Amino acid sequence: MIRSSHMYTENFVCLQADTDAGFLEEADRFKFLALVSEAKTVFSFRLHAYSLTLRRTLLLIETASPPGAVVRFLQNAYYQYLTDKYPSESHALKTHYIEQKVWNRHFFVELCKFIHLSPCFEGLCSLPSEWKWSSYDSYIHFKPASLTDRALLYSFFPAETQRALRTFHEREMKSGTDAGDLFAIYTSYLASMHAINHKTSLSSFNQPQSNASFFLSENFCCTIESIS
Repeated sequence: MIRSSHMYTENFVCLQADTDAGFLEEADRFKFLALVSEAKTVFSFRLHAYSLTLRRTLLLIETASPPGAVVRFLQNAYYQYLTDKYPSESHALKTHYIEQKVWNRHFFVELCKFIHLSPCFEGLCSLPSEWKWSSYDSYIHFKPASLTDRALLYSFFPAETQRALRTFHEREMKSGTDAGDLFAIYTSYLASMHAINHKTSLSSFNQPQSNASFFLSENFCCTIESIS
């Protein structure tokens, strides 16, 4: 298993899925998280951070299995759930899963922060603590039965861990910067970190970026289409 003093393996990744209209009501998010819990049992992975928003699902996982196996399990199980629940509707889910490898501790911490701030970037809340469909609340209000594996992120912060984590996540949101501007700043920062680590030219980022601008095309994992 990964320890905080080690470099991260190719199976330590952040998975992003486009989920426009993927959650039609609150119960659907509960179901998806139940499926994530089931997948953890099947594939024995650690879930370090997650966020479910209107536009995307973000999962930061550490798995001994190929990440694509986890993706396929979640996609197929959730599609079956939607089909059973809404039989009169036509489901044509084209979920593009993008895989971003995590190569060191600093990038891991910044990705956790990006995941937890994602609802703020989408204008769903002013502070990450106001959005219940992420792992953030379990970090700042320790919950023994949490779906999230919190030990690794906690290990990077000093005493008064939960207060330090809150400060780390929320100081930018309290700066008065517009959420859209902060999103652009943060994704550019993550792209710069990637370029420095891989000695890659930043020219590939000098063009209009999508909401997943730091998820590079070279890290594309798989596309799974389910059509009824």
